[in-house]
Amino acid sequence: MAEPGSAAGLLGVLGSMIIAIVIAAVLLFAFWVWMLIDCIQRRFDDDFTKVLWVLGIVVFGTLGAVVYFFAVKRGMSHQHAASPRRAYDNAVSKIKTPIKSVNKRKS
Repeated sequence: MAEPGSAAGLLGVLGSMIIAIVIAAVLLFAFWVWMLIDCIQRRFDDDFTKVLWVLGIVVFGTLGAVVYFFAVKRGMSHQHAASPRRAYDNAVSKIKTPIKSVNKRKS
């Protein structure tokens, strides 16, 4: 066992720190690639918006990917959560004939 303050103890701590930094870097790179692929595959209202997001993710790296995640990816999931209700409301509002008038015609 190495004595406290010895070179072997210091190398062990540095080795652990290097491993932790490498793991963090790999995870951040994987997140960056995931956001870049999501951005490229996502349908935006226009191509200009897509180009801006792709450039932002590429130029700003992980920071751009984090901003994209919270602005678009999470923002879209909240919009999709509300969309079934919105679709139902739109469908109901498009019905022109009230149900009571349909029942009167049958009699």
